[in-house]
Amino acid sequence: MAAITSAQAGNWSATATWTGGVVPTTGDTVTIAHAVTLDQNVTIGTSPNDTTTNVLTINSSITFTIGTGRALTIRGNVSQGSNCALVMQAGSSITFDNSASGGSPSYGFNGVNVYYLTVNGTSGSRCSISAISGQTFRFSVAWWNTQVTYCDITRAAASVFSLFDGVTHNWSYCTWTSCGVVEWGSA
Repeated sequence: MAAITSAQAGNWSATATWTGGVVPTTGDTVTIAHAVTLDQNVTIGTSPNDTTTNVLTINSSITFTIGTGRALTIRGNVSQGSNCALVMQAGSSITFDNSASGGSPSYGFNGVNVYYLTVNGTSGSRCSISAISGQTFRFSVAWWNTQVTYCDITRAAASVFSLFDGVTHNWSYCTWTSCGVVEWGSA
């Protein structure tokens, strides 16, 4: 288990993308400090028994893209810096997994600033954001701009989904399954 930071823009699977040439994998914590595209299925983090440990950090003004058909399993939280962007390409997925925590923490998206979320699912290749069966995940950040198409949201915990006024928010062809009450409010 190691804390790994990107050294340059590139694909997740490329050793040159990462400081020390080590590609992050199961158990590692990751800081995205450059534009990185996830081009392989990967699990990161160790399922800590708390709701504060971040295992994926996207630095301010950085774009992290989950490539077409790729699966990211996160055993902990996602921390997002100001003006960062999370982009999901068609058929990609994010799954929050607390199975090794010894408890039942609800992981999710953490942050106190503004973020961009773009989900580019299609009718034939939907995206998904979920928690493992029997658990939940949280949307606990304020989103500046959301463009979400053909996405299945499963097991989101009850929360307020804060949206900034005066910018574009478009959620089309999305499903919400086994979710708590998610309130849409102004940030």
